[in-house]
Amino acid sequence: MNKIIILWSVLLFAVPAYATNWVEVASGTYIDIDSIKRNVSQGELITIYWVKDLNRRAKIEELLNKKTSKVIHKEVTYCGRRINIILESYVYDEQDSLIRSYTFYDVGTLNHRSIVPDSVGEAIYDFVCK
Repeated sequence: MNKIIILWSVLLFAVPAYATNWVEVASGTYIDIDSIKRNVSQGELITIYWVKDLNRRAKIEELLNKKTSKVIHKEVTYCGRRINIILESYVYDEQDSLIRSYTFYDVGTLNHRSIVPDSVGEAIYDFVCK
């Protein structure tokens, strides 16, 4: 019995825990600052990070015909070119259960978006490219 308790304790505490540290960069839009990865390629700063969006729920609810609580995206920003790309997207219901996920790694489906001045996208850009 003691061996089972010791084994269970070791397994319980050996599992790594990954926390998020969400910081609001615009109303209803958050970035996990612990997820930001920066790299320089050919002289250009490239950042990859996670965004939590509480603002686009109505449009997504209309598309999915389900109530949602949030959308979390994995995004990359090419700071020198002021271009943003969503790599992955996860939609959660009101109980925070995943109801839909999308991946856009296939080059043919990546949606390159210019950073629009005075937008939420620019607030994200300013935060991750500083």
